[in-house]
Amino acid sequence: MCKLHWPSLRGACERSGHPVTDTTGDLRTVQDEFGHWNVWTSDAGRLYAACYGTGPDGPHGITVDAFLAGQLRAQMHAIDTPELHHV
Repeated sequence: MCKLHWPSLRGACERSGHPVTDTTGDLRTVQDEFGHWNVWTSDAGRLYAACYGTGPDGPHGITVDAFLAGQLRAQMHAIDTPELHHV
């Protein structure tokens, strides 16, 4: 499922009374796993995570987004490297 089709498919399922379940993971587990990140869900169901870090160019904010918890976790893990020191 691509980024273009997921929101409309999810909306159609919910409007038809079908529950939408993310089987790739639980958002609370992702938050516990990455305690220095802020994790939230938008009203449209999109997942976001943000943190502040210090990289080679100094302090900066990092934000990632996804439709599924597993996708969000993978992006956070890819960014969460020893070279990035969180502030």
